[in-house]
Amino acid sequence: MSSKEAVTELISTRSCGGCTACCKTHAVVELDKEPFTWCKHCNIGEGCSIYGRHPTDCKEYFCFWRKDARYLTENDRPDRLKVVIDHHRVPFRYGRSVAMVIFREVESGAMEQPRVKEIKAKLSSAGCSVTVDILFNEEPRIYFADFCILSPSEKRLLIMQLPSI
Repeated sequence: MSSKEAVTELISTRSCGGCTACCKTHAVVELDKEPFTWCKHCNIGEGCSIYGRHPTDCKEYFCFWRKDARYLTENDRPDRLKVVIDHHRVPFRYGRSVAMVIFREVESGAMEQPRVKEIKAKLSSAGCSVTVDILFNEEPRIYFADFCILSPSEKRLLIMQLPSI
């Protein structure tokens, strides 16, 4: 995953199926739903009870597992891994962008799994400059890769520009 590469296409052999992890981890403004609470329309492990009439944010959202087969296996589906992973390109200064991956826990302690640590290491070695861990009841933790060449003031500026997490 080079710093200029963005994953935009879905993997045709992967579908959400019974995974409803994002229905817990993500906020949905249209439904006034806070992050880390189950959506009132979610049939956990089955799907959305208002599918077809569900909010635009939900219709347009696809986790990194739906988009990437290089780093994530079939067993890394969020309901199995207990972590929802998102990949973003954050526009930055001078026409540059920064690769950022956000890890959201579905269950407390899931970030400590060896497999999650392995995924983080692979993404970092592939050029992901920033990772953000979002754990239960804690503020996001932002990590910059050792190879990240941003100055401290650029890092602060980038943090202020991060998408709503």
